[in-house]
Amino acid sequence: MDPASARLLTAAGWESPRGTSLPTGRSLVQDYLMPLAGTPQLAPTLRLGHSVTAVSRLGMDMTRSANREHAAFVVRVRHSNGDSEDLLARAVIDASGTWATTNPLGQAGLPAPGESDAAAAITGPCPMCWERTASASPAST
Repeated sequence: MDPASARLLTAAGWESPRGTSLPTGRSLVQDYLMPLAGTPQLAPTLRLGHSVTAVSRLGMDMTRSANREHAAFVVRVRHSNGDSEDLLARAVIDASGTWATTNPLGQAGLPAPGESDAAAAITGPCPMCWERTASASPAST
């Protein structure tokens, strides 16, 4: 858990879960991200209805990595009206998931042979089926 987030949440009366808990994605959103988004320090700065199209580091490119960890993030967002904007950030939470941006099946982050040609025929899991499976108790499976 991010220490700065924990400080903001604790000041708002939030109680940290046990260190041994294993939260689901849903509980992470409901019990951590939503309360964090509602804190007086963060709520006014949130931008909803935007799509993040890229994240990079300020002043960095593919050939430079010295002091990369100290450079601000550049977050390119697309507004609902289609306009784009670059924002600077000290931290980024990647909650993009894999529904729209699946990982390739092949080695080294590359598509497996034939995967690109078959992409139109490959479908992901049914969200409702996955939710039902994820929420089923061990006794009922």
